[in-house]
Amino acid sequence: MRSPLAAAAVCLALLALPQVASARPGPGPALVQRSGQFVILHADERDGSSTRQGVLVSARRHTPVRMPDDVWIDPGSRVRLQGSMQNGTLVLPDSLTAVTQLAPSPNAAGARSAAPSTETTAVVLFYWADQTANQLPTQAAADATMNTGSTSLRGYYQEQTYGDITFQADVLAPVQFPENTPTSGSCLSRVDEWAQEALNIAMSQNPSFDPSQYKHLVYVFPSLAMCGWSGLAEVSGSQVWINGSFDVPVLAHELGHNLGLSHAGGLSCTSSGVPAPMGDSCVIDRAHYALPQYADPFDAMGNAPVLRQMNMEHKLALGVLPPTAVQTVGVSGTYQLAPMETLTGSVELLRLPKPGGGNYFVEYRRPIGVFDSQAGPSVTGVLIHTESPDIVNMFSDSDTALIDMHPDAGFPATQWQNAAMSVGQIFDDSARGISIQNVAQGVSGATLAITMPADTQPPSSPGRLSAVVSGTDVALQWTPAADNFAIASYAVARDGATLGSTSTTTYGDSGLAPGATVTYAVAATDTTGNVGPAATVSVTLPDTLPPSAPANVTATVGRDGHVRVSWTAATDNVRVVSYRVLRNGTGIAQPNATAYDDAAPRPGSGATVTYSVIAFDLVGNAGPPTAAPPVRAALLRKLGASHLKVSRKARGLVRVTGTVSDVKAVCRLRLSHSAWHGCKVKASGALSANLRRKGAKWVTLSLRDELGRVRQQTLRVP
Repeated sequence: MRSPLAAAAVCLALLALPQVASARPGPGPALVQRSGQFVILHADERDGSSTRQGVLVSARRHTPVRMPDDVWIDPGSRVRLQGSMQNGTLVLPDSLTAVTQLAPSPNAAGARSAAPSTETTAVVLFYWADQTANQLPTQAAADATMNTGSTSLRGYYQEQTYGDITFQADVLAPVQFPENTPTSGSCLSRVDEWAQEALNIAMSQNPSFDPSQYKHLVYVFPSLAMCGWSGLAEVSGSQVWINGSFDVPVLAHELGHNLGLSHAGGLSCTSSGVPAPMGDSCVIDRAHYALPQYADPFDAMGNAPVLRQMNMEHKLALGVLPPTAVQTVGVSGTYQLAPMETLTGSVELLRLPKPGGGNYFVEYRRPIGVFDSQAGPSVTGVLIHTESPDIVNMFSDSDTALIDMHPDAGFPATQWQNAAMSVGQIFDDSARGISIQNVAQGVSGATLAITMPADTQPPSSPGRLSAVVSGTDVALQWTPAADNFAIASYAVARDGATLGSTSTTTYGDSGLAPGATVTYAVAATDTTGNVGPAATVSVTLPDTLPPSAPANVTATVGRDGHVRVSWTAATDNVRVVSYRVLRNGTGIAQPNATAYDDAAPRPGSGATVTYSVIAFDLVGNAGPPTAAPPVRAALLRKLGASHLKVSRKARGLVRVTGTVSDVKAVCRLRLSHSAWHGCKVKASGALSANLRRKGAKWVTLSLRDELGRVRQQTLRVP
């Protein structure tokens, strides 16, 4: 989840855009298109400053990007950019066509899954030819720092995310570059070159190592003086560079950038020139503090003297807080706040929307757990953070700012270490009509009396409501409604029945009936409970449900040789429109009725012929087939005998031989006009019979099948 503050800070902190060549007379530089993941390459300098550069990452290589102030790209999103290449930098024009989003950022609002995630990480150690491996942590020590124990990086993220985010790191054996240590030049322009070289060597030494299988790649090298930073990270990207400082606080900070977080800063305010928690002038800048955007001493993304759990706004951004832990305050009243380290089902974060935009976030911190129990600045107390576009400036890249309830004159380095509210103390933002009083606090929680300005104005309707169908699921998406304070949630209804609510601008509905037409309504509710008009959209789901199988399928052969196939109608959720009749698996007809007359049946070479029927619905879904009892193939052939032959034998006998078409037909023989004699036919259809001639001049063979058809064949006796 990215706040408006963080979005604006990232946008403003990008390098200034030079005059675009296309604005001058002449054809200008050629336009090119580049695709990849847009991230912010963020260096945390050792002097307390930071360097930021928007880059396009493709195959882990960086292309610097410059853009005008009115072009915003969400870090982490996959995009196609159009601009001109100038001195190795892709310069975007002031144009809506400059940016095409191909895939959203994994850290965009509502995109991060609430389910636990494992952040697979490869740690690649490298050093130069004139160095030794002992200038790096050993492979075992690096593995322990990443994976082992409650104070490791894994232990830190598991504790501060309540087990939802787990880092699982593989540490590779150190690799040595063939060249000597660089002594000049820009680190930022060479880090992807170093990363690629380290990966190539690592893969050559370990063929099973596949960098694409990891969510994060951490490159670690001995401290290099030409790089003024301890850590460098891609905000909402996958890569981190560590300049000598391989320890849990630095790793937690830089990998927090990978997860989409910016810094935890501190808000400096004066009222009539006197330091105050809130006043007529509030800034985050270098003039008041050497580490402006890192001022929060209680957050890994700040300047914590000892590593603490991240503030609740950052936990909210990481998607690890369930809805029950966050309460939006829209009306004045008394509110309870449980310790932020516990996540016991009680409210642990209060969000106070400000008129005109932004929020105050209120948390209650206690010395609970490994990291918040360490020695250092007191972690007991109610802390207030602000998120608001009006505190952003060119020198800040913080997405949270801690409010100091006990500001000191002169802004010393320990300015925010006593930022917690005293019991009975009141934070007053009179300009916005918001006040917060710490009534009481104890082991189980804090009691706050909060005053909010009255709000009777309902939100607007959500914009551009759309529904995307996938099978029996529908994904709803809309643009935010507007409100004079803030939107608390959106209520979603289907066909007039409430489905649920969400604080994001997306909602999923599943398990719908195929072929159904449904209407959705989405209405915004503000923090006071005012409900705005609903946006609606109707959608028809594809009919993916096939018909049932036809029942009672029969195939009957008539004396005319036709096969009459009949069945009971199949059922469907919409309508059955036709049937397919198959003979031995091959379709022969597509009738609309529940019967079919096969006037030209083909017996084939087998002993039986099988007819089956399949039902089809309005959109062509085919149901399962139902087969009729097999029909004897002999009934579909012409009744009679082939190769029929009469021969005279010794002792006055006549021998009759041949092959009968239907072995189950009643077989009889007679000589001339004598009486009929039964004849036996073998299973193969072979006929062989001996009769006494008695002067007969011809032999008659009579066959009668089960349909009552009779066939007689007469042969002269030789």
